[in-house]
Amino acid sequence: MTMIGKIWRLLVATLLGTGTGKPDIELLSKADAIRLFTLTKPQWLQEIHTAVAGGQATATGGDLQMPGMSTTTPDGDLLTVRMDYSRGDRKPTFIQVVSGYSPPRAKLFSDRAMKDVLAEAQREMAPEFEVIGSADRTEGGLALFVHIMEKGR
Repeated sequence: MTMIGKIWRLLVATLLGTGTGKPDIELLSKADAIRLFTLTKPQWLQEIHTAVAGGQATATGGDLQMPGMSTTTPDGDLLTVRMDYSRGDRKPTFIQVVSGYSPPRAKLFSDRAMKDVLAEAQREMAPEFEVIGSADRTEGGLALFVHIMEKGR
């Protein structure tokens, strides 16, 4: 499974939970974050190229400092993963994960659930990582923005 597929699977499981009303799976596993923070920019670009060549994603924009990839799920949701290399090509400064849900899918996720997802991600990624996120509703849709940074960086 590709990295973007793994991130998406974990994100969906987190948002939908297990019926307990509380998220119980990481947004992005700590192990995945550790691995992503070891990737040089050329390595990340190769992962993007591989996903695009396999028809699993499209490259995002032309931003050379923050390359990424997007995919649309079978349910029509959008997932984008970008990594910021503004401080050099050796390792990313932060990982950005953006998930977009169109109406009526956005209605599946309450505002409380979005806060719970972000709080759970912060707990799961501590103490190595800091997670900053927000959920925005617009025109009936929902966008979840998450930034993951190494602590002490």
